[in-house]
Amino acid sequence: NCTLEQYMQQNKPVSFEHKCKLVQSVCEIVMHMHELGMTHGDLKPSNFLCKQWNGVQIKLGDIDTSLCRITECVAEHRITRGTLAYMAPERLHARL
Repeated sequence: NCTLEQYMQQNKPVSFEHKCKLVQSVCEIVMHMHELGMTHGDLKPSNFLCKQWNGVQIKLGDIDTSLCRITECVAEHRITRGTLAYMAPERLHARL
């Protein structure tokens, strides 16, 4: 088990096809969160956890401090901890 950032470093070179599968997994996670009306304020490679078992499974980490409902983030201008360069647009807009 490691972060996506560590996985990419440890498995160089990563083929284009494999990168596409990893990006697809990340997009599915983000899409599912948005379907639930949730946003994560710090989506970055070090906050995705990789588990190698019959391929690579990716899960989102750091949900205790970075997850909130989209409407709360915008309406309440609620910004929790996060990395500015990786911050969700909803939270960045609230910060401005």
